[in-house]
Amino acid sequence: MPRAAALLAACLLAAPAAAAPSFEALARDPGRALAAGPAGFRDFPEAGPLLPADKIFVPSHPRALAPLVVALHGCQQDAAALAAITRWNALAEAKGFFVLYPSQQWGRNGYNCWNWYLPADQVAGLGETAEVAAAVRAAEARFPVDPSRVFVTGLSAGGSLAADLLACEPRLFAAGAVHSGVSIGVAEDAVAAFAVMKNGPLGPARAPGVCDPAAFPGDLLIVQGSADAAVNPANADRLAADFAPRGAVLTRTRVRPGANGSYGYEVRDFAAPGSRRRVREILVDGLAHAWSGGAPGAASDPRGPDATALMWGFFSR
Repeated sequence: MPRAAALLAACLLAAPAAAAPSFEALARDPGRALAAGPAGFRDFPEAGPLLPADKIFVPSHPRALAPLVVALHGCQQDAAALAAITRWNALAEAKGFFVLYPSQQWGRNGYNCWNWYLPADQVAGLGETAEVAAAVRAAEARFPVDPSRVFVTGLSAGGSLAADLLACEPRLFAAGAVHSGVSIGVAEDAVAAFAVMKNGPLGPARAPGVCDPAAFPGDLLIVQGSADAAVNPANADRLAADFAPRGAVLTRTRVRPGANGSYGYEVRDFAAPGSRRRVREILVDGLAHAWSGGAPGAASDPRGPDATALMWGFFSR
């Protein structure tokens, strides 16, 4: 069994700060000085008494009513490791937006994976989805965040939890991006989760009682490697089918390998006449279970295409 798949299998088995100016106040006076606090990558205790604490990146010059990207780490990662390979912080500093990095809590999973497949995490108001949603609302209250431009993304188990969040908190996010993840409602325990990751979903049915991805009114970007031995690429197809608008038409576009050595990829766009929703699936030729175009490090393939840039372009268009 490839090392990434083996690790994921083991993973599955196994005082408030002063309030920032309100959204309404900033909308009336966009030039008002922002009280974002010290710039940089730091703990975010306002999310609650968490161990370890969530992290947040605060740009040195945030926009008035800035976007917020919520980035969810994968297995055997933490917030700092995800920030390092994705380079979200460098992009956020350049563009003036915030990045929130929720942290899986000690003792919940032996390999620090999000438990995206548990029934409590696939319904609204419970489990890890509710915990992350509360952290997002805390960031909106503390910083000059535009609540209409909040986005969520994640890698592997983090990408799967991002799918849960989009379905269970559909009004909280404007758009989402799932990198090498799994859709909601395809597993209810660790054994089923690993089977879906390895082989793809068993059928179109969704587990009863879980949140409905059709409730999400925004757009979704899916990034998946064709050579991923840990998460079968069929899971990306299932994500697209679950989140695409009813009556969606598929359009395919090929992008050749870059002169810098980046992988080629296929872009699959799902759009329906009369609907503003869009789902885009990017299948990267030869990419294994790794963040595409990331900085050198574990769970990263620097060759690209640059998934961080692709996601920000999708979010900010």
